[in-house]
Amino acid sequence: MYLLPLRSPCVMTRRWSAPCLALAIMVVRSAAADGIAAARLDPPEAEHPPVFARETVRGVFHVENTGTESFRIVHAKTTCHCTTAVVNTGTIAPGEKGEIEYAMDSAAATRRSVSVYVETNPPLPKPLVFKATASWTPLLLIEPASLRIQAELGKPVEHRVPIRAAEGAGAITITGATTRQTGYALALEPPPPGQDFLAVLVIRTTNDPPPRGRALRVSLAYERGEAGSQDLTFEVNVHSDFIISPTPLIVKLEEGVTRTDISFTVINTQGRPFTLRSIRSERFAVRSPKLSATPAARQPVSLSGDFGTGPIPPRGTLFMDLGKDLGVLSVDVHFNPPQPRK
Repeated sequence: MYLLPLRSPCVMTRRWSAPCLALAIMVVRSAAADGIAAARLDPPEAEHPPVFARETVRGVFHVENTGTESFRIVHAKTTCHCTTAVVNTGTIAPGEKGEIEYAMDSAAATRRSVSVYVETNPPLPKPLVFKATASWTPLLLIEPASLRIQAELGKPVEHRVPIRAAEGAGAITITGATTRQTGYALALEPPPPGQDFLAVLVIRTTNDPPPRGRALRVSLAYERGEAGSQDLTFEVNVHSDFIISPTPLIVKLEEGVTRTDISFTVINTQGRPFTLRSIRSERFAVRSPKLSATPAARQPVSLSGDFGTGPIPPRGTLFMDLGKDLGVLSVDVHFNPPQPRK
């Protein structure tokens, strides 16, 4: 409580002069300034049970005014575009609560934590941050072993992948399978009699994949009340009867050079004779390649790599044509530019 001094001229007279009125207003403002802005979250965080991908997770939390001054929630900012928040914009008096609704979405199977930053007017001394965590599970189930494709160099691939619906997913129909990667053809077949599969995905190669690990990404389209899709990533391992010596192939570059010599040997581990028909690279120009036309189980290779005026990449790949029956062999070349002098 604020009292005017007993000897103040404002209480010695029955009339309020302009100075006295101004003093009274200052006293009222000072008293109002003593209000305390404080709040807490109820609850401070939430852990939601798992749902299927593309299903929306919804929740509500409250902002309780624990101070002595009223405030309004002016904004609820989320840390992910996958989450939206709707606030109660009314004034929250001391002891009352304001409500914030939020919704979280994900098109893929994942686990995600999102924070919601609450802003008030007047601002709180310490910002309020609500945390929500949710998990989305896949609608279509694939055995982990089916995601690995083992193949042999020069031989076509035909990989069959049974697809099941997750428990509790309800009615779901697979409508298509696509990939943006070339060299593969996809098809969907009905499940064998007596099997609980939705469909069988068949992956076939249309040309020879290179002999090294490579990922194949496939998108499955489905209908479950509305259209959706689920992405699959396959690990493709193509085994080769060929090795390179030395391995790894590291080429040291002199400072300022734009062209360097590269030499190595291609070896057939089964002792079978072969020839190299051509050699190329996508990262640099191949100059003056020396390839033997005589079949042999060991083929020496020498060439010059020309980088032109562009920057020298830390790594490049050589593609060697072994012929129609053997396909294309790829070799990684690692460049070791000299460190600049200090």
